[in-house]
Amino acid sequence: MKTTATNTRLAMAAVLGLSLAIAPVSGITLSGIGASEALAQSSDKPATKKRKTRRAKTVGQTVGRKLGEVATLIEEDKDYVGAMVILTKLLERKINSYERGMVHYYRGYVYSDQGDYKNAIVAYSALLDIEDLPTNFEDQIRFLLAQLNFAEGHYRKSLTLLDEWMKYQETPSIQAYKVKGQAHYALEEYRQALVPLETAIRLTQEAGQTVRENTWGLVKSVYREMENLDKVREILEILILNYPPKAGYWLELAYAYGELNMETKELAAIEVAYIQGFLEKENHLIGLAQRYMNAEAPIKASWVMGKGLDSGQIEKSEKTYDVYSQALVLAQELEDSEDPLERAAKMSDKGDLSLRLGSVYAARDNWSGAIKALRQALRKGVKRKDQAYLQLGRAYFNADRLTDARKEFIKARADKRSRNDARSWIKYLDSEIKRRRQLEESIN
Repeated sequence: MKTTATNTRLAMAAVLGLSLAIAPVSGITLSGIGASEALAQSSDKPATKKRKTRRAKTVGQTVGRKLGEVATLIEEDKDYVGAMVILTKLLERKINSYERGMVHYYRGYVYSDQGDYKNAIVAYSALLDIEDLPTNFEDQIRFLLAQLNFAEGHYRKSLTLLDEWMKYQETPSIQAYKVKGQAHYALEEYRQALVPLETAIRLTQEAGQTVRENTWGLVKSVYREMENLDKVREILEILILNYPPKAGYWLELAYAYGELNMETKELAAIEVAYIQGFLEKENHLIGLAQRYMNAEAPIKASWVMGKGLDSGQIEKSEKTYDVYSQALVLAQELEDSEDPLERAAKMSDKGDLSLRLGSVYAARDNWSGAIKALRQALRKGVKRKDQAYLQLGRAYFNADRLTDARKEFIKARADKRSRNDARSWIKYLDSEIKRRRQLEESIN
């Protein structure tokens, strides 16, 4: 815990009887909510209560000397055991309430500096039972306790302490508003979290300071929990424009755009992330390729898939080769589509990819290739055998294998969905076969 300097000033001021203006402890590590800090919507400051100021007291010479030894052991030697021995002996002596409070203060400091927040809370809490404790010291201890309780996960207690502390503060610190917002967030009180967090942001900006990145990050988390995607989008745009670029921001922004039906911006956000090298996972790259195809930019989809397969970012599989071939076919790069489609068809135990491969071969007048692929499709099995028979029949016809073509059309005719087309082909083939036979007979 990084409170050494402030805590030491507090203790020495009390020992020497000085009245110092103490700044709130801000170095404590706040943990326990897994998010960042905060934003929100209007001032959370209650009316300031008036109270009688209690002046700093002094301690007796003997106790003061012992506390000085404790301070030396802590600051110079980090001898917490030795310090605690002296403090324990002091508690066993007959000392006044203010001196006893200072002993508890040092005990709390020893515990907190070693990360033992549970016992630190007990020690510091004892200070609040002292009636003549200086008001500025009491305020500091109450705020410190609020932070320690937060760190221990006692969020409701932390809020109670903060509210009590704020009653007597003309200008509560920005840190106090942040801790309050964090506590509400941890309690899943998202609307209540927004008010102190927005106040913290406003005060930071009015002071001419930069709002911390993780403050915006927590506000974003609050709005996401509230399912306010429009606000999430706004904050992500702030983060992207004002802080170092991060992959998560771009991907989350793309998601928000998608949920808000802003498809053009969704694609643009993912594209920027890709250009900056933020898309490393296979599913992100495939997702970008599919979005390019949906946006009628299949050539870009083919570039993404090709580069990903070559680099190893995308695994060489039936699915990925299939997506790559689809992009190339849509981009009218039929020749280039053959290799990935052949690989995908070979890996598949179903015939659909072989059927598509046959169609690509046919489009390029590669009838022998089409016949081979279509026969493979039928062997593996396809949903519409009648359509496969029709395609295979046409491939045989264009390969000038009329008898084989007729056999396939007869098979297609058995399905009523393709019956009319099959009959037309059979009728034409019968006529063509007859014509050729008569021509051959006339020549002979």
